[in-house]
Amino acid sequence: MKAEIWGGALKGAKIGFLAGLCLAALYLVIGALGDTELTKSLGFSLLLIGFPTFFAIVSALQWLGLQGGMREWVAIVLLTLSLNGALWGAVIGAAIRLLYPRRVSVLILLAWLAGCGSAKTGFGRPAVLARHEGEARMLQGRKPIWIKVDPQTLGSRTLTVGMEDMPPGDSIGVHKHLQEDEVVFVHRGEVEVTLGDSILRATAGGTVFIPRGTWIGFRVKGTDTATIVFAFNTPGFEKCLRFLSAPAGAAFVSPPAQAVAAARRECHQVRRADETH
Repeated sequence: MKAEIWGGALKGAKIGFLAGLCLAALYLVIGALGDTELTKSLGFSLLLIGFPTFFAIVSALQWLGLQGGMREWVAIVLLTLSLNGALWGAVIGAAIRLLYPRRVSVLILLAWLAGCGSAKTGFGRPAVLARHEGEARMLQGRKPIWIKVDPQTLGSRTLTVGMEDMPPGDSIGVHKHLQEDEVVFVHRGEVEVTLGDSILRATAGGTVFIPRGTWIGFRVKGTDTATIVFAFNTPGFEKCLRFLSAPAGAAFVSPPAQAVAAARRECHQVRRADETH
């Protein structure tokens, strides 16, 4: 019986070690992508998982002269997760071998390792959205928008996509995004586009590309509602959209001007009207 338990512990340690390396690689990739909020959340969780050896590893790295900088961070993540994966794997492997027959224990350990591979689905949930699907909101209480894709709706870490209905005579003031590129597709109607120093027209089926730092504005032309679909290459601006809107059917309370200005700064948006004052 002891041999069975030791065998389960050894097999669990091997699988746990590989699972720890997989999680460490995922954490390092997320950190390299610059997703700070997700990195902080995962870092706190991984610190709790790796608590048994975390401080010992930090002390050892300091003794070896690897303190500070990227090398220490990478070493801590890899060593903490792999060694603790082996530790927890040994405990779980021994417990499974003690409580379950051999075939069942192998299946459970393989399922645990396979769970590490499921991390690659963390880039968002695939979806097909109908016209009015998505997070429906009323922008400033007067026109409907739908946030289709972003970290909150479908879990995308690299895109914000939405749709907006603009009634006749409506406009989006001239502004620029400091850190995001944007694409706007005109799904319906006709709009006058201020793009940099130019004034252009875009009709249904037209596409507007706005590199970061480019002045952009829209005004509906004609008597038909214009519908635009917008996409940003990195999340962030959706925070402003939510701040300046309310869920469909709810009353919108306009926030103070100072709060609006702070929200625009956080979303990396600058209005041309503010720069001329």
